[in-house]
Amino acid sequence: MDFLASLDVFLGLTFVYLVFALAVTAINEFVAAAWSSRARWLRRAIANLLIPPAPRSPEGKRSGAAEAADGEPLVDWLLPLKQAWRRLRAWLRRWLRRHEPAPGQATGEGGKAASTPITVDDVLGSPFIAYLDAPGVGNTFRVSYVSAWQLLQGALDAANRGRQAGFVSVANIRMMLAGLPEHSPYRKVLEDLCARAGNDMTAFRTLLEEWFQGLEQQMSAWYRQKTQYVIVGISVFLAAAMNVDTIDIATRLYQDASLREALVTQALKAAEAEDAEAFIDSAALDRARDDFAAAERRRHEAVVAQAHCERRGSDSGAPADVGSCDPQALETAVAAAEQASATTNAVLAQERRRFDQRVRSRIDELASSGLAFGWSATTTPNGAAAWITKLFGLLLSAAALSLGAPFWFDMLKTVASVRAIGRSPREQTRDEKSSGTHQAANGPRG
Repeated sequence: MDFLASLDVFLGLTFVYLVFALAVTAINEFVAAAWSSRARWLRRAIANLLIPPAPRSPEGKRSGAAEAADGEPLVDWLLPLKQAWRRLRAWLRRWLRRHEPAPGQATGEGGKAASTPITVDDVLGSPFIAYLDAPGVGNTFRVSYVSAWQLLQGALDAANRGRQAGFVSVANIRMMLAGLPEHSPYRKVLEDLCARAGNDMTAFRTLLEEWFQGLEQQMSAWYRQKTQYVIVGISVFLAAAMNVDTIDIATRLYQDASLREALVTQALKAAEAEDAEAFIDSAALDRARDDFAAAERRRHEAVVAQAHCERRGSDSGAPADVGSCDPQALETAVAAAEQASATTNAVLAQERRRFDQRVRSRIDELASSGLAFGWSATTTPNGAAAWITKLFGLLLSAAALSLGAPFWFDMLKTVASVRAIGRSPREQTRDEKSSGTHQAANGPRG
């Protein structure tokens, strides 16, 4: 095989990888939305704050409660059963608390409140956070964002079993820290912040927000790392389900010149786009996603302001910048924010459907070139050696798809630019004939 033919085969493979990598992106979008990935990583972060660090085994595993506190996996097919069990367990805890013989707190050494184990469900079930959750299909509408102040209120309220002294001063917060597990990371952090702030509540809130920003950055790093694992799994599934076999595709492109030419034509047309977003036209989806995130943040802030206003007379937990408390104005703001969130969510769902349709259209266009995908009697291997070759080809495709659409689009443009330097004789002859025909039709000028 000459160099230009080999280049065309690689160009065709690159285009195939690009199209199916876009399909992987579409499936990953659906998984992230359906299983509320952000909410899961919030639970994991809170669990890591509440459970004291435990030594790891030589294999690197954690044991006991610390292992359970690692949180839920990104995709958990037993989630409905786990949610039902958590609701039952939370109801039993509330029933037992109502029937406790003594209403006072348990005390430890020195008369201080003894720390009791608390879970993520206790924190998220606190009145300071529970109102942010909403019913929905599966866990789509679970609380996925809390502020630093809400996390503080929810954790200390759960640690003191709802008998907190109010979040009006650093001294009160320092007193309530005794309810947290003694060696929990969150308690150590809050003790340090209280010591650094002294009795200045404003300084304490500033330090708390700065620390929480670091926690959010770590959550984002977790999300990116684990999402890559999900993408690899989706790539393996898609390559196997659609029979995207690198070895078989390369063989067909090498043996069939017309198929190779048709696929190269599509690839060169795709390479004319500025970037991968322009190729698939995903800018509208990105804007809709950003608009929904901003609307959700505004809705969250409006709900928080309304809740602080309602509790202002009891525990004075409102932030310093709330100002005058107008319940009617806050209710109007919450209604407007919820309406904006619902509208942007509908737009996001519509843009996701359009994106999926464009991906399907690209796959259909790819198949129209004569490159068939899927399983049939003719594509099913016959014999052990054929199956080994097939599995190797599928694994190559899965590994390629997991690299992502932006990678393969950049590769496509690079290969297309290299190919443009040395076109095949057939293309040069065709272009010369086209140019000669064009000049003959126009005739001499002047």
